[in-house]
Amino acid sequence: GEHAGVRRIAIDTGNLATEGWQPGDSIAVSGVCLTAVAVAPRRFEAELSGETLARTTLGSLEAGSAVNLEPALRERATDREADDP
Repeated sequence: GEHAGVRRIAIDTGNLATEGWQPGDSIAVSGVCLTAVAVAPRRFEAELSGETLARTTLGSLEAGSAVNLEPALRERATDREADDP
């Protein structure tokens, strides 16, 4: 859907599992970093601003368009440094 210059898109992740993804996570879609607003098994949704639509190739996407997906890596705090002498 689209309202006030914002377009919400749903991305089918194919073989890329979305287990552990949460709303608020960053996912690069064809090189453009988007924030997931909804996550389901093998699918997520993001909202694209008018600026994003105008300045990137995402504005020309149609249903079924192929995109490259790169989920952000999560940093995990560890106690390893504290254990090292």
